[in-house]
Amino acid sequence: MFIAGEVWDGLKGEDMTEVYSRIGPSLGYSLRSELPNKSKDKRLNGYIRRYYDDQKYGFIGREGAKDVHFHISAVQSAGKPQIGDRVTFEIGTDKRGKPTAKNVRLV
Repeated sequence: MFIAGEVWDGLKGEDMTEVYSRIGPSLGYSLRSELPNKSKDKRLNGYIRRYYDDQKYGFIGREGAKDVHFHISAVQSAGKPQIGDRVTFEIGTDKRGKPTAKNVRLV
C-alpha cells in the first residue's frame, strides 16, 4: 500500500495508512455524502403483489429485488390499492427498524 517514508501531499506513509484505514472502506465518501452521478430521485417503481384489506397492509413487488412491506397509511393516492396496480414509492424503516415502503403512489 504505502511505503514507509514515502510522502504524499505532505503526509508520510504511516500517516496516510491511518487516513486510508478511516476512509478507505467507504472510498472516501462518508455515509452522509452523495456519491457522484447519482440521481436525487429516490422513488422506486413496483406493483402491488399482495394486499390484505382486512389487515390494511400488503407487499410491493419489484424486478430483481425482494418484496417490500407497506401499510395503507403510506398510500398517498385516493382509493385502496388493488393487486397488480403500478406504484412508485420510497424505502424507509418502520418502528422496528425493518425496511418498509413509504409515500406510496398509484400510477
